[in-house]
Order: sequence, then structure tokens, then C-alpha cells
Amino acid sequence: MNTWLFALVTIMIIGMPFALAIGVRRWKPTKWLYFIGGVLTFLGALVIHLLLNELMGRIGILPTGDLSGSDLIQAALLLGLSAAVSEELARVIGYRILTKARSIGDGLMMGLGHGGIEAIIVAVLFAAGISALSNFDRTNLLPTGSSAEEYSTLELQLDQIEQSSLIALAPLAERAIALGAQVTFSVLILAAFRTRRWIYVLIAITYHTVVDAAAIISAAELDNPWLVELVLFLVVLPGLIWLFRQLTKDHTKNPTRTVQWQVNLAVFWASLRKELQFQWRTRRILIVLAVFLVFGMLSPIIAKFTPQLISSLEEAAAFAELIPDPSVIDAINQYMSNLTQFGFILVILLGMTAVAGEKEKGTAAMVLSKPVPRWIFVTAKFVAQGMAYLLAITLAGLAAYYYTDFIFDGLSFSGFMLANLLLYLWLMVFSAVTLMGSSIGRSTAVAAGISLAGGILLIILGALPRYGQLFPSGLVGWATAASLNLEGVANGGAAALALGLILLFLTASVSALEEQEI
Repeated sequence: MNTWLFALVTIMIIGMPFALAIGVRRWKPTKWLYFIGGVLTFLGALVIHLLLNELMGRIGILPTGDLSGSDLIQAALLLGLSAAVSEELARVIGYRILTKARSIGDGLMMGLGHGGIEAIIVAVLFAAGISALSNFDRTNLLPTGSSAEEYSTLELQLDQIEQSSLIALAPLAERAIALGAQVTFSVLILAAFRTRRWIYVLIAITYHTVVDAAAIISAAELDNPWLVELVLFLVVLPGLIWLFRQLTKDHTKNPTRTVQWQVNLAVFWASLRKELQFQWRTRRILIVLAVFLVFGMLSPIIAKFTPQLISSLEEAAAFAELIPDPSVIDAINQYMSNLTQFGFILVILLGMTAVAGEKEKGTAAMVLSKPVPRWIFVTAKFVAQGMAYLLAITLAGLAAYYYTDFIFDGLSFSGFMLANLLLYLWLMVFSAVTLMGSSIGRSTAVAAGISLAGGILLIILGALPRYGQLFPSGLVGWATAASLNLEGVANGGAAALALGLILLFLTASVSALEEQEI
């Protein structure tokens, strides 16, 4: 299995809506706020959609089991209708709230945000499925409790993937088509507000139902994934033609689009140097390096000598024989515990003032009036923090590896470095949510509250019984297993969601700054 190809496809699925949104921003006068609005409308619609499906199942109008013929058509139409009603009415509410979102560019951004969060969810499930297949052991699955039918299904999927790596591109094609459909639906609802002709809402619901139903029926009836994508494209094509005609009628241009990318790149490097210099002058980078390095060195030492210290206590002498001898597993667990606990605290404490502190001091107003684009202002801070944490976790990892291998022996260098890379990705999710809190908050106190609440919420979601492993906390479990060089433990779903969350939090940070008078 070409794991790298599937990883690249996952990244492309996640990045595609953001890349298109950047293009729209350069082309049309619009805001990132509407992209975030599209994200929120989808999440709200998703809750209603799931409840509607549950209701239809309980009252018995939604066929279940192996569907074919009229039952398949009925199920496809009902599922398509529940999705269409939920999502299109959520869009109506979104446009009602965002009363200034009336230009064609605003409609494009709402559609990209709506389809963007859907793409992230699909990418997470795709990556999780590929990880499950890559972890799949053909010779040792049935003893784990899987049924013969599940075993055959997994073998068939694995055979299809191994026969042709091009099948990995099918989800990318499907997301591109689906993204085009979501943008079309968004502009249809926008047309209802622009023309005051609410027939457009009915058209959007009907068309959305047809598209979803066609996707469900073709996926059930056709074995070739490329034929499924062809059917979906043909159904979406009329909407794309209509959308293209609407775009050709609109002649508004973004007045800032004349700024060349070389200019923005130069401004970004200048902003990044300023952030790195600030971290050096305030000794923040030295604090980060020192904390990570100390815990990297101490973790295996603590794991080695803690049982001896406990045994030396008179109160614990009777239980000395019950304490197992420390091993490399104890050193790894100690290292993971230290870096996740203290790393989380450090990210919150140092990151909450990144933007809010500059707003309080007035330096943000000076920088942004030069003018520095607000997306560069946010991105430079995130990259500077990322560089500091990357250096810190590299030093911590090298120190921990040296002492662990010296004390216990048998630690895989490649596995342990992969573990540190996963910990770094985990850390950057919290760095991004902290930066978002700092961008939203007008003061450091408010920024701290938002950042802490966001971080705790992610930790709580990671404890969910069924889907928790798809959240960033799943990266820690993968890192622990990778350190011990265990096979069959990859968790691509958690890595995909971490990347998606970072992009969403950074987008929300820029959106918040665009709406503030600084």
C-alpha cells in the first residue's frame, strides 16, 4: 500500500477549500468571516440532519438493511432530502444573521466554508480507514473477534487498494465535485436574498436532494469508483454551468488583488523576523527550550529511580516487593506525560498574549497600519511559535532518547523520532487554538479564558468512547506506540483532524482580527 500517496491525498482534500478560498479572496471583495459562517452552518445542519435520520428510522419510513430497487431509491431520496433541508435552511439562517453577506464573493466563501468542514470530516474518515487497512493483519484478524463477513470486506478493500494506487485519487475527485456542488447551493440561497425570490431556496433543496440521492444510488449500484464520480459530476454539472454564468455577470474585483505575491512574501519574512526577535528579547524561546530539555532529560531518570525512592520510605517498605522493576515503557510513559501536561500549560501561558498583548499595548495598531495584512500578522506569529516548539521538542527528544537508551537499552531511534513528530503536531493544535483565543479576546484575561476553554474542550472530546481517538489526543497514543516500535497502531484520522483544526483555528483568528477595529 502506497501510504504516502494516501497521506498526500488526505492533505489535498483538507487544503483544497482553503486554497480556493484564498483565490476567491484575491479575486473578489469578501471576508474570511463568511468562510467561518459556512463552517458553522454545516455543523449546525449536521446535528439536525442526524436527528432527522434518527427520526425517520424510528417511525419506519427509512428502509434499512441490504437495499435494492425501490427501497434503495426511497432511502436515497429520504436521506438526500433530510440533508438538503437541514443544510439549505441552515444556509438561510446563516445569511439572515450575516446581513452584509450579499456579494457573489460572499456566497463563494460561505459555500467553501460549508464544503470545507465537510471535506475535513471526509478526510479524517478516509485517513482513519486507510490506517485501519494498513494496520490490518490478514493472518491474525479473526481471533480478535471480527466476523467472517467483516474479514472478507476488509480483504476485498485491501486487494482493491493494492491493485491500483490510483484509487486513492477517487476521494479527491469526489471532494472536488462535492465542493463545487456546495458552492452552487450557497450561491443559489444567496440569489434568494439578492432577488427576494424565495423560489431559489426550493430549487436549492430540490437540487441538493437529487445530487445526494444520485450519489447514494450510484455508490450502491456501481462497483467502479470512477463511474460513481462520473455520475456525480454529470448531476452537478448543470449547477456548475449556472454558477459560471453568475460569475461572468459579476464584474466586482478585489482592489487589493494587484498586490504581488513577492510583496506579501517579503512582508511575511519581515514579520517573522520581528516575531523571532521578540521571542529572543523576551527570553520566551529560552524558557521553552529549557523546560522541554529538562523534562526530556529527567523523564527516563524519574522512571528509573522513582520505585527506589518509594521503596526507601519506611511507610512503603512493606510494599517494595510489589513494585515492578522499571522498564523502557515506564520511561516512555513518563516522557509522554511530562511533555503533554507541561507542554499544554506552556502553550497556553505563552500563546495567550501573542495577539491580545499587542492589542493591549497598542503595538498591534502600529504594525497593522504599515499596512501589514492581518493574515500575515497571524501566520507569522504561528510560524514563529512553531519554529520554537519544533526546536524545543527536537532537543527534548534527543535528550530523552540518549538517557532512555543509556539506562534501559532497546529504544528505536526512528520510532522515537516519529513519536516526537506526532507530539509536535499535537502541540501545534493547542498553539493554534490559543492563537485564536488571543485574536478573539480584547484583553489578555479574555484571551486566556478562551484559549483554556478551547484546549480543555479538545481534551474532553478526546476522551469520548467511540470517536475520541480521532481527536488530537489520539496522536499521543500513536506516539507512545511508535516509541516502542509497535506495528499496526497508525492513526491517520487523528493526524488529519489535527491538520484540519489548525487551518480552521488560524482562519478563525484572521477572521476575528478582520472584524476588529485596532
